[in-house]
Amino acid sequence: MKQVLYEVNEGIAYITLNRPEKLNTLSNELIAGLHEALDHADFDKEVKVVVLLGMGRVFSAGGDLEMMQAFKDVNEIYSWMNEVTKLTKRVRNLTKHVVAAVHGHAAGAGFSIALAADYIVADENAKFILSFSKVGLVPDMGLYQLLLERLPINIVKEWVSFAPTLSAHELKEKDIINKVTTGPIKQQATDFIKPLIEASPLSLEYSKRILNELKNPALDESILLENMYQTMLLCSIDHQEGIKAFYEKRKPEFIGK
Repeated sequence: MKQVLYEVNEGIAYITLNRPEKLNTLSNELIAGLHEALDHADFDKEVKVVVLLGMGRVFSAGGDLEMMQAFKDVNEIYSWMNEVTKLTKRVRNLTKHVVAAVHGHAAGAGFSIALAADYIVADENAKFILSFSKVGLVPDMGLYQLLLERLPINIVKEWVSFAPTLSAHELKEKDIINKVTTGPIKQQATDFIKPLIEASPLSLEYSKRILNELKNPALDESILLENMYQTMLLCSIDHQEGIKAFYEKRKPEFIGK
C-alpha cells in the first residue's frame, strides 16, 4: 500500500498521508512519497493549488518514535534529521499555494508540516499537540521559527515548554488557522482554496516567493539549531526515559542527562 496518495481534480492536487494504522507518522517511505508528490504537483501545469490531507483518524501524529529508537549512533541520527527537515522547506517553497486540511490531530512534526503550508483549514474538533518536552526532546522541522512568525516569543516559549494540547479554536484566535470548519475536511479545504484557481498563477507564485524570501533565512537557521540540539537529545538518558514512560503510560522521571 502506498503511504502517499496523489490525485488531481479540477486544478487541485490532493496529497494524502496514507499510513492510518500508524496515525500517519513520518516513516522514511512516507517522507520520500511526500517529496515525490510535491515535486509532481510543482511541475504539473494542470495543478493550480495543493491540498494536504491525512487518511484515517488524524492528519499526522508526527515522527515515528519506533523508527527513531532504532538509530545506532549520532551520525545516523544527524543525517536523518537533515533529511526529514527538508520536507518543511519543500512544502514551504512549493511554487503552488498549499492548504493543510487538518482533522483529528496534528502532533509534533505533523504540526510543523501544517504550519509550513500557506494556509490551514481545520475541523472544529482538531487538536494541535506539542509534547516534545514530555519525551525529552525539542521541537524540530522548523517549528520554532514557524511559530515565531505568528506569535510573540513569550507565547512560543510557553507552548514548547508546557507541552499543551491546543484546540482549533484557540489557534484561530491567534490567527494561526485560516478557517475552522465542520463537515468533510477535504471538501472544506477545497471550497477554501478554490478561488485561487482563477487567479494569475505567476502573481500567486511571485507573491509567495517574495514573502518566503523575507522569512526563509530565519527558518534555515532555526532548522540548523533544531537539528543539532535534537540529535544530542535523541541520544540522552532523559529521552530514553521519556519514551519508556510514554509507552508505560506513566510520568517520566528525568535526571537532566
